Amino acid sequence: MQRHQVGASVDERRRDRPGPRRVTHAAVLRRSTAGVPAAQVADRLCATAVVLLGLDAGALCVLQAPQVSVPVGISGDLALVAEQVQFTAGEGPCWTAYDSGTPVLVDDLSAPGSPAQVRWPVYVAELVRVTPWRGLLALPVRVRLGVPVVLVAYSEAPLAALGPPLQEWPAVVTALAEVLEAVTAAAAERPLWLDSSSAWRRGRVWMAEALLVRSTPGLEPSPALAAMRTYCAVEGGTVDEVAEQLLSGTLTAVQVLGLPRGPD
Repeated sequence: MQRHQVGASVDERRRDRPGPRRVTHAAVLRRSTAGVPAAQVADRLCATAVVLLGLDAGALCVLQAPQVSVPVGISGDLALVAEQVQFTAGEGPCWTAYDSGTPVLVDDLSAPGSPAQVRWPVYVAELVRVTPWRGLLALPVRVRLGVPVVLVAYSEAPLAALGPPLQEWPAVVTALAEVLEAVTAAAAERPLWLDSSSAWRRGRVWMAEALLVRSTPGLEPSPALAAMRTYCAVEGGTVDEVAEQLLSGTLTAVQVLGLPRGPD
């Protein structure tokens, strides 16, 4: 009888003993930035969020105006390519997610009859051509920064083929917003995570845009950007590449704007 009581007491102690704590998404995201330079924090957070979602690549973008976005976090080279394709097309899930305020999920971009091919025909055709991405998830990240933030993540397989991690997207995006706000609040002035290398590259586009405006009386910035996009549609390449060519002098405003050449 006494042995039975002792055994019951041990069982009770085992039941009451706390199990291993589940590491939260926010904790994983915070740990991923430990020791990381401020200008690389958004890249690391983006890459970690992509892993938590069970996807393959992603871009964290700040939206500054209709059809104008700045990548502040990039998980890798092919994610950067995908972001530049979207910016060059001037259409895509980043802006759709922001405009609707809801997540945008595309199971398979290359599937015949995919609604994405109708919604963003230029973007999808080029993305499928130059990247391996087929599944897509665009998530508004609700942070109090004064500017909208959207995470666009990609997978090589259709989303339907992916496992349970993808179902965690509400918790992942909430944790990402929480960590971004904490990082921003800790900054003495402007948060340096907004000054990533990918954001710096997009800044070169604004410089090229200003060059076109200065070269053509009456030209406004939006039409200048539209001209670079049209040039890409005809000649190929991305707006970021055209901007570099304009700034280096290997491409002229006359060529991009389609203006008649002056007398030789």
